[in-house]
Amino acid sequence: MKRAWVFLIVTVTILATLVIIQGCSSTNGLPSVDIPPMPSYTTSYDISGTWTGSYGSYEVSGPTGNINPLKLEQSDNGNGTYDITGTMVMTGYPQFEDETGTVEGTFNTTTATFTATYGTRTMKFTANVSQSSSMSGTYYIYEGEEELDNGNFTLTKQ
Repeated sequence: MKRAWVFLIVTVTILATLVIIQGCSSTNGLPSVDIPPMPSYTTSYDISGTWTGSYGSYEVSGPTGNINPLKLEQSDNGNGTYDITGTMVMTGYPQFEDETGTVEGTFNTTTATFTATYGTRTMKFTANVSQSSSMSGTYYIYEGEEELDNGNFTLTKQ
């Protein structure tokens, strides 16, 4: 009984396909097919500019503070993603207090991944970007290879 149903479904599918092909306009006996354009995975967002916000450690009594300012420049690298560079100043974390870090990373569609470097210390960010006006996510702070802290952050474009 199963074979009869499978045979019936395959036969109906083949016949329906033939009807569709016969109904298509043709050139040289071949049906023409309209192929829609490929979707673009690039973004119209531009995250260049000045951002400010706050961060907080996941540790109990861990450091909290402000990121003010994070200055970013975005450049198209030609493959649907963007390179981002800039500088960042943060307060509230003693090892970074009022120092200016250099920022490098990437941005694609709605995700920014970047690292702020302060000598041997780095702060790595992964952010969800909302219409180029706000971003939030997680950060990890390292001294060389040793993780010192992690937490979350929120930034708003000025």
